[in-house]
Amino acid sequence: LKSLGFFDGPGLSSTQRTQIATLARETKVLQNLIVMNWGDELAADSFTRCSLVEVIIHKASRINVNCFHSCSSLKAISFPATVTICSNAFDTCSALTKIFFPEAETFNDGVFVNARLTAISLPKAKIIGYGTFIGCPLTTVDLPNVTNIGTLSAEYGTFRDCRSLTTVYIPKAKIIGNMTFQRCSRLTTISPLPALTNIGGYAFDGCSALKVIQYPATGVSLDTNAFINCNVTRLDP
Repeated sequence: LKSLGFFDGPGLSSTQRTQIATLARETKVLQNLIVMNWGDELAADSFTRCSLVEVIIHKASRINVNCFHSCSSLKAISFPATVTICSNAFDTCSALTKIFFPEAETFNDGVFVNARLTAISLPKAKIIGYGTFIGCPLTTVDLPNVTNIGTLSAEYGTFRDCRSLTTVYIPKAKIIGNMTFQRCSRLTTISPLPALTNIGGYAFDGCSALKVIQYPATGVSLDTNAFINCNVTRLDP
């Protein structure tokens, strides 16, 4: 049994959800899963180290902690109705190249660490936690509604070591947390930041290709090490 689909009827029962997760995690046979109505949140750790290659799940409002952690065969995921993705949900999914989250608003810490994502577009995302995309080979980032990226206390930047990243669109960003773009050495373009209030420590450390950044001359709390190891000119947005 390599593929499993549930297309009609009410949401899955608790027993069905457990059986599906066990099948994927323990038998290492199931590769493709399509569920039109999951019926509840996806439980923490439920698919950890599973055999899945592609997942499409509708009507699951939340993906809990470590849900798909270390699913090394997982390449594509689609969650059309999910709003919240909890910490490390897809951490170390080292084959993951395609994601679809059109309604998601919150991505907590470490969600996609070391995935193989090359571009992201998350139209409704407002909060992106620290360490979310560490080490991903991203080239472009499109987050038109995000307000908070990382935190001003954590030591793991959201896009840290995304060394292929060149273009970032975050026009509504208010907080760019500690080490957010640390060592993104190919970053050349970042959207104007008229709403910006805080830039954390080492946020742009090592962004040697970035020459201009636009944010207000007043009202922005700027850590003294925010632009260390780069030579950036500030302009008004």
